[in-house]
This record gives sequence, structure tokens and C-alpha cells, in this order.
Amino acid sequence: MIKDLKSIISKIIQEEHSWKITLLKRWASIIGPLHNFISIEKIDETTLFLAVTHPTWAQEVQSLVPTLLLKINAQVKGHSIQQIKCAYRHQRPTKKISHNRKPAAPPLVLQPLSAQEKQLLATMHSPQLESAFAAYLVRCKSLKGRA
Repeated sequence: MIKDLKSIISKIIQEEHSWKITLLKRWASIIGPLHNFISIEKIDETTLFLAVTHPTWAQEVQSLVPTLLLKINAQVKGHSIQQIKCAYRHQRPTKKISHNRKPAAPPLVLQPLSAQEKQLLATMHSPQLESAFAAYLVRCKSLKGRA
């Protein structure tokens, strides 16, 4: 099973890109406890693009570039990263916590069209346009009835 998986992966990923996989696998050990704040965003031939969780970390990474380059290039034999670029990427929280919740709006009750509205819609020359306007009118009437 493992040999089959290795052969499949080796067919998918060209040999000249295998160093990128090695870098991704070893990233946590290279960066250490900062791996929660600094992640690999993109790997170019000679440039490593990092994403950080806070703008301050971007400054911190810039001061660590010489050390990181040495550690990375020692781990990835046969290839050389020459440059590291870093950018702040805002990460949205997975669950928004709100203490001032507004009460949920009541469910929308669809209001039917009147005979006069149906008659006016029937004068349109396009069935698609007629259908779209009918849906729009129903929605408007329903929202008006909610207010």
C-alpha cells in the first residue's frame, strides 16, 4: 500500500519539485513554536512566500530571514531558497461571538400577487422577464408585510 502511494505521488509530482514537499513537511521543525503564527503561502523556485497572522510577525520574520535561509537550505538539499517575502493575511475567527444579539427576524411569509398585478405581468413579452418580476414583486410585498 505504501509503495503504491509513493509511486502514485512520484508520478504526480515531478522530481524537481520534491524539495518543496520536503520543505512543507519540515516547516514546523524549521520555524519552531512560531509555526502557529507563520505559514508557507507559496514556494517559488528561489523565493519563499510566508503569511503571518499579525503585522508584527511580518517585522519579526524580516529580522529572522538570514537564520531562516540557513535552516531552510540545510533541510532542503539540492535546492537553494535565496529570498523570503512575508505578508500579513487577516484570518477571520471561525466563530463570531456576539454578546449584543438582535432577536432573529420572523420567517418571511410570501404574499401572493393580486389579480391586477398578475394581469400587468402577463403583458410582458418575455416569460423569463415576467417570472423575474413576479418573484421580485412577491419578495417586495413579503418584506413590506414584515415591517
